[in-house]
Amino acid sequence: MKTPFSRLAAMVIDNRKRVGLLWLAVLVVAGALAAQVQGLVKVGGYSLPGTEFHESSEILRERLDQTAAKTALAVYRSDTLKVYDKQFEQEVSASFERLLGHSLVKRIESFYETGIPDFVSKDNRTLYAIVFLDGSEEAIERATPEFRTLAASEIIEVSITGIQAANYDIEQATGQDMAAVEVYSFPLVLLLLFLFFRSVLLGVIPIVVGVVSILITLGILAVLAYNTDVSIFAINCATMIGLGLAIDFSLIALDRFRREVQSVPYKQAIETMLNTSGRAILLSGVTLFMTMIVWALFPIMIISSIALAISLSAIVAVVTALLLMPLILSFLGPRLEKKYRSRPVISETEGQFWRRFCYKVMGSPWASVGIACVILFALAYPALNMNRTGVTLDVVPPVVESRYAADILAENYGKGAIGPIMVAVEAGRDGGIWQREIMEGLFALHEKLRADPRVENVRSLISLRPNPSAEWATSLSQRSVKSNQDYYRIAKNVVDIDGANRATVMYVFSKENEVHPSTIALLEDIRANAEIWAPGLRVAQTFVGGAPAMHYDFTTVLDDQVPLYLGLSLLVNFVTLMIVLKTVIIPIKAVLTNLLSLFASFGALVIIFQYGFGASLFGAETIGAIILYTPVIGFAILYGLSTDYEVFLMTRVRERMAEGLGNDDAVAAGVQDSARVITTAGLIMIVVFGSFAFTQVQVTREIGLVLAIAILIDMTIVRLVLVPATMKLMGARNWWFPKPLDRWIPEIREA
Repeated sequence: MKTPFSRLAAMVIDNRKRVGLLWLAVLVVAGALAAQVQGLVKVGGYSLPGTEFHESSEILRERLDQTAAKTALAVYRSDTLKVYDKQFEQEVSASFERLLGHSLVKRIESFYETGIPDFVSKDNRTLYAIVFLDGSEEAIERATPEFRTLAASEIIEVSITGIQAANYDIEQATGQDMAAVEVYSFPLVLLLLFLFFRSVLLGVIPIVVGVVSILITLGILAVLAYNTDVSIFAINCATMIGLGLAIDFSLIALDRFRREVQSVPYKQAIETMLNTSGRAILLSGVTLFMTMIVWALFPIMIISSIALAISLSAIVAVVTALLLMPLILSFLGPRLEKKYRSRPVISETEGQFWRRFCYKVMGSPWASVGIACVILFALAYPALNMNRTGVTLDVVPPVVESRYAADILAENYGKGAIGPIMVAVEAGRDGGIWQREIMEGLFALHEKLRADPRVENVRSLISLRPNPSAEWATSLSQRSVKSNQDYYRIAKNVVDIDGANRATVMYVFSKENEVHPSTIALLEDIRANAEIWAPGLRVAQTFVGGAPAMHYDFTTVLDDQVPLYLGLSLLVNFVTLMIVLKTVIIPIKAVLTNLLSLFASFGALVIIFQYGFGASLFGAETIGAIILYTPVIGFAILYGLSTDYEVFLMTRVRERMAEGLGNDDAVAAGVQDSARVITTAGLIMIVVFGSFAFTQVQVTREIGLVLAIAILIDMTIVRLVLVPATMKLMGARNWWFPKPLDRWIPEIREA
């Protein structure tokens, strides 16, 4: 009886030239689109409409023409000259003049223009300037190298940082990482494939399929990035997961093909391959897609982009496995058939070690489960003490210019210099910012925060005078400030004095960086108590923003939304596995064992990156915490991937049961059939994912390592110990399925 898979195989084989030309056309288009994806994706993705950070940012943008995303910080430093030296000033002025000649530079503010002493370091050897920019964020980011060239000096050291400069540097580092990963991981992957297949021809096929899968996925991401925001980290994940899945699926299919071609013609072997392994691949890909598509709806761009990239990778990997691989085999089939007929490389005794090991595990199921759980719980325990942190410039190496400039600022102006808390105050009417109550409130809040031990410095309208008083503050007006040139130069930075005169901003510089617990506590205190400390502000609207607020609100939304999406993804995963395997018990066990192995991998991540044990091996700095969305992204990826081996192993077990074997024998035979493939596929995944642990960007490094560790745990402790032991304990109940559901859900069998 011909199945859809049989007809698909026949279609590809009978029309291989046409199908080949179609694939060639797809590859050309995908390659052209993939070449553009780097310039279309975005590095940000942390701002969320509806949050207080977003509201404060809108006020600053509309009223004061201040947008963090459209400013840069130029840092000037000399070991021999001081800021007040004529040569230093001349070099800086010449740098400003060149920058102002750029079409995207609107104005520059520093000590020389405003007289604000905060722009000068205590040792008088460093000065920073705020460069206000115009144009789209993408244009500003792309112009970063031009700004750096224009600002450069042969006399003093100049470095530029800021959101778009950091985005540019992260994007460049990501591109370098991708090239390095390809250089170092591909030879190892090829070696493992050659050792597994003992054939150059078969060993190359998974690489070809993997490269094609990546190009198509990146091409689709480029199309999406034309119309919507897509995070740059989607590229990394599409490459990691796309290559890993394509090779994984290729191994499963090609292993079946070479088994079949030893005894049947290559065309029939291809048909059997699709009827058996092709089904498992389709079911596995659909399960991963369904699990990840839930996370693609997440309201934070960076997470939804990564989930979308993985969903696309899963579907594309399935398509290439079902359509491209049979095409390649249709051309190589005669040669492979001749080779394997004359010199078979697979015998009935292959995998006997794993079969014996499986029987040993099932011989003492409770002890096996106990030992496995003790190991997993021990690894998972550190995850209970996980500290999380937002993404700062600490995620890139110190040699990167934006990070280097930020380090200079932190050393000379305090750790909070690059990311102050920004308190935006907006009056209800034009000119209203000069109301007596509001000025009293600004003074009270300014003095309260200046006395706070967590605060390094405060800059606001009240800073116009070194030793302000409440009476002086309430006497301020638009006219009085504009009549004093010194006041006016400073005030233009903190109030819309040339506009509607209805908004002002207070910069609060913490002694720690924007994600430090003391800074976050300070932020929470200001939000909760600003109107208590400064009752005059009750007649206005007060929003607390800035970089610390961005990280805080991002974390809050993350924590609020993750439980819902976590529950949905678990439910979708369970339902999909239940339909695929037509059993309730095995999906329940899969959910529990997968969660346990995931927490174990997170525990290992904490040991390495939070506690610092072994971090130096990956060239990583220990920042005492894990990037806050690594666990979310890691969970989403790993939970989806873990079902890959589950589906493959269980479909083999069901195939053996269909042949008449009992529970124990079917499990042992299934492990025997799949263990070598799972082990090789797992090792390849570890090589691919693990290579990202040596990249420059901390986020990618953490995700790569947690994936590699999780795959190692999954392919050993879970698949080879927990699964056989629990299958033994449950016996025939493994395949229990409610009768009402049985009537509605068709059974998906191997051919």
